[in-house]
Amino acid sequence: MNRLIDSEKHAEYPATRTVVRENGMRIPDPEAFDRLNLSDGVAFGLCLRGGFRFRIDYREHCVSAGQLFVVLPRHLFTPISGSEESDVRILTVPLDKIHRSSLIPDFDLLRRTEARPCLTPDGEQLKRITAVWELLAPYESGGGRAAQIREALTSALLLIITSLVEEQPPQGGEGPVTRQEQLTQDFFTLLLEHHERQHGVAFYADRLCISAKYLSAVVKSVTGYAPHTWINEAVVMQAKRKIRTTDRSIQQIAESLHFATSTSFVRFFRQHTGSTPLDYRKNGVPRAVILPDRNGR
Repeated sequence: MNRLIDSEKHAEYPATRTVVRENGMRIPDPEAFDRLNLSDGVAFGLCLRGGFRFRIDYREHCVSAGQLFVVLPRHLFTPISGSEESDVRILTVPLDKIHRSSLIPDFDLLRRTEARPCLTPDGEQLKRITAVWELLAPYESGGGRAAQIREALTSALLLIITSLVEEQPPQGGEGPVTRQEQLTQDFFTLLLEHHERQHGVAFYADRLCISAKYLSAVVKSVTGYAPHTWINEAVVMQAKRKIRTTDRSIQQIAESLHFATSTSFVRFFRQHTGSTPLDYRKNGVPRAVILPDRNGR
């Protein structure tokens, strides 16, 4: 099947501000998460007030006022909760922009944050980061000089954050240490690569040279959820991203996610979000993708 070309609706460097969600929790605009999930860019978050809990893949993290977090490309990002006064900003930067930037000498340093994505700048660093972030706000969209200013400010912010990452000493024991944890991480690596085409547990088990039953037991033991739950979440997140950030038709999105028919895709999406794809595109949905209780389905 030929790959369809997305028609992006959003600014290249959105420095998203917070809004009040229906449950009173202040978190960034839901579209920011749609763009962030499984994207080919790097996302940076800054918590200015309150606290914010989120999940990257199956690991939960929490930031409080004055802390940053980094989400590397092609990861599942799920907001969990935040205090009523929380103020969190999100900045997403396309990966090709980072690779082409002469201001980023060693992008591999960002990999240090995969196990420890939360960073704590000191007072002066936080002032500089916040100042540049605020300068970005008036230039979130537009071409010409606005685009040049946006790119320059984004490069400056990247350099400041990268210097902060460089100051974080590597720590041993950050990666998976047991066979079950390693298998789970390998499953997620495969999932993030193949979820658009492969929706069955057997495919991932076969790639890992284990049985589907054993993979299910391992992933459930490590994360609290079965593999099919994570597969469904990845597909829903990707579907949301395509619906809200591209001009593709529902039929095209269904085909890109390898559903047999658009009807089966609509049924799947409504089952997991409570909304049809068209309603979600028009209005969004008030709730994020919520995993079932760890002891249930």
